Amino acid sequence: MASSSNSKRPFYSSSSSNSKWRTSKGDEIAPELLKAIEGSRIALIIFSKTYAHSKWCLDELVKIMECKEEKGQKVFPIFYHVEPSEVRKQTGIYGEAFNNHESNADEEKKKKIEKWRTALWKAGNLSGFPLQDSPESEFIEEIIGEIRRLIPKLVHVGENIVGMDENSKEVKLLIDSQSNKVSMVGIYGTGGIGKTTIAKVVYNGLLDQFKRHSFLENVREKSKDDPGLLELQKKLLYDILMEKDSKISNIGEGIKEIKSKCCFEKVLIILDDVDCLRQLEFLAPNSECFHRGSIIIVTTRNKRCLDVHKSYSSYEAKGLAHEQAKELFCWNAFKQHHPKDNYVDLSNRILDYAKGLPLASCSFGFFSL
Repeated sequence: MASSSNSKRPFYSSSSSNSKWRTSKGDEIAPELLKAIEGSRIALIIFSKTYAHSKWCLDELVKIMECKEEKGQKVFPIFYHVEPSEVRKQTGIYGEAFNNHESNADEEKKKKIEKWRTALWKAGNLSGFPLQDSPESEFIEEIIGEIRRLIPKLVHVGENIVGMDENSKEVKLLIDSQSNKVSMVGIYGTGGIGKTTIAKVVYNGLLDQFKRHSFLENVREKSKDDPGLLELQKKLLYDILMEKDSKISNIGEGIKEIKSKCCFEKVLIILDDVDCLRQLEFLAPNSECFHRGSIIIVTTRNKRCLDVHKSYSSYEAKGLAHEQAKELFCWNAFKQHHPKDNYVDLSNRILDYAKGLPLASCSFGFFSL
């Protein structure tokens, strides 16, 4: 199976039973299949008793292992009623299959067989899922759980988002201007102006580029004391490291762990609604903590946090233009782009009062009419 990076095709299964992608002419596999493999972040290889008999499966395996080495694709072997050593060393059923492949093989096919053997040896050495004595239903649930953990999860932005394009593009330009180093950007502005929404839009747009990422919401509310800040550190480390249990017991240990673990691979981190310098110091203190190519985005009402910290490039979130605010208000009030005839004047008065704040325009749409 493979999880496609463009999300058009969630899973592709490399198994002896999957034939719909294979060409009916000659020995080559279909271009669509090669494209599906190349466009995937995760591949599951189901090594069954008949897998090694299929030259198409073995060709797919060679391609998958190439993508692992060249593109960092995650590969998980599933040993379905076969031993990993049989796959790795081509013994037992796999040895019999290769005896058949090698009989009367010409020089060209011998070279291909050598590629198959190398790919099987590499795949057989990977940590995977051997089906042993557990029920198959539990076995499948274990695999699904592992894949769910690895597939990036988009944060919910909401429906009828209006006027965020300009803001998110400006933030992206700031990030791009620092692309050769660690990008640290602070989005500031008054409450309700849409800082969190901007950060979510940018985060979702960048997610595919990162294996390790974390979105910490409501930092101000959740870090009123040290235990709350410690829980945020633990969540950050859990998201980044994908490990269940963190051994840290205080925020001092937490920041040491963040510094030591986040410097080896690029990460994407959002700290939403920061209101004091201390939160930054114990969650994302400076660029030296992170690997080149990392992106750290902070949202705050308190621009002074960014000014004092000095590591962050600042961006002031812009409110909505009148027409944008009207569209957002009308979607929530009338479920259409414009006011109903009897509510034009009232709608304009409400919009004047909202002063271009997305949260106010949205809330008044829900509750005023």
